[in-house]
Amino acid sequence: MATTIFGPRGCPAHEPENSPAGFRYALTHGAEGIETDLHLTKDGVPVIIHDETLHRTTNGLARWRITPWPSYDNFGYQTANASRR
Repeated sequence: MATTIFGPRGCPAHEPENSPAGFRYALTHGAEGIETDLHLTKDGVPVIIHDETLHRTTNGLARWRITPWPSYDNFGYQTANASRR
C-alpha cells in the first residue's frame, strides 16, 4: 500500500496557513492532497481556520464561533513568516 502525502493547512512553514499560496506550495512540492478546517462564524459565514480561537493566526482574542463576520475586518493576520493585514 502506497503512502499518501497530505499538506496539513497547506504548508504553513513556507506560506500563510490555510491560504491559496500555502495549498499551492504543498501541491507543487509533492503533497497529493491538502487538509483544512472549515467552520461557520456566529452569523453563518464560512471561514477556514484550524484553531478554536483567533489569537494564534490574528491579533484578535475572540472565538470564531461567537464572532460575527464584520468583526473580522478588525483583525490583522499573523503567519509563520510575518504579520499580514
